Amino acid sequence: MESSEALWQLMGEEMIRAARTTGVIGFSILDLGEGKEYSHLGDTVFPTASTIKIPILVALAHQVFRGERAWDQRVPVPRARAGGSGMLQWLQHVEELSVWDLASLMIAISDNVATNICIDMVTMEAVNRLLDDLGLSRVRLRRKMMDPEAVARGDENVATPTQLTRLMSKLHYQVEIPEPVCHDVLAILRLPKQGPFTEALPVEVPRANKPGGLPGASIDSGIVYLPRRPYALTVMGTFLEEDRCPAMRGVVRTAHRYMKLLDESRGYGRR
Repeated sequence: MESSEALWQLMGEEMIRAARTTGVIGFSILDLGEGKEYSHLGDTVFPTASTIKIPILVALAHQVFRGERAWDQRVPVPRARAGGSGMLQWLQHVEELSVWDLASLMIAISDNVATNICIDMVTMEAVNRLLDDLGLSRVRLRRKMMDPEAVARGDENVATPTQLTRLMSKLHYQVEIPEPVCHDVLAILRLPKQGPFTEALPVEVPRANKPGGLPGASIDSGIVYLPRRPYALTVMGTFLEEDRCPAMRGVVRTAHRYMKLLDESRGYGRR
């Protein structure tokens, strides 16, 4: 075993230790420079909360790429508006917005009104069909935001850490997803936002991600852009006692510490 392989193994083991809490935390990390992967409970199905908005955004960008919509197209904002996170529910005089602005609100402040408009534009069926085409059948959009009847039926939006990380890697590598779609999606995912990545990573480190949270659940998935070793990371927690769980931040912080060390080192660990 080479020393870099040993360090990779140590990173994974320390991430597992960081994930120990009351509840269940799984993660998946992929070194986008070297292609190395490590996961813990990577194939376990977790609720996604607002992180499901990543595939909604990908489906919307596909529509724009195919010419079915334009980013500057104006879309009506309905008067009956979903609650939960976001601002549109409070802005009574906003009657229409561009597709780009709706997508940006969906990602940057997790606006549920904007998200439901985006779902209406692309349809749940089309989002899941796209995920199937990408080989990501365990990532499922099953309901709109703030739909208590769907929640009561158990129609939860779900994913596995490994498949969310694969989606991010496809966007980075532009594999199976057209380059303009990847460009637009990652541009919106780079917008500033709050969540485990924001709380755990140095402020100067660029990232493209989407966090999510529900009572008892916390998620974040995205790409962290180090100069030589960018990496895709997904951390998913459920049955958590705290919504802002310290263990979630601990996993992200541990991953970044090791990836930064690899990024700054040459062969056999020389810096």
